[in-house]
Amino acid sequence: MWCSYLIFEIGVDTALTLGTRDFEGGNMEHCILCDKDSETLEHKIESSVMEMIKKNNPEWVEDDGSCTACVAYYKSLDNIVVQEN
Repeated sequence: MWCSYLIFEIGVDTALTLGTRDFEGGNMEHCILCDKDSETLEHKIESSVMEMIKKNNPEWVEDDGSCTACVAYYKSLDNIVVQEN
């Protein structure tokens, strides 16, 4: 139960921004785009997809990474934009 203690000691806002979290099931990383935990985050993202992410999430930086679901979502948005042009 160290997670509850940690959040109590440092505050919920700070705990949510820590990025990597330890749970009983193993080490999880936090995707700030969808606010969900993931086993891994992608950090090497195509530049057109990165631009789409930054356009919709100005606070996001490449070092934050993104879960595979978010990368797939923004990749599909990028494909729609490319098809329309």
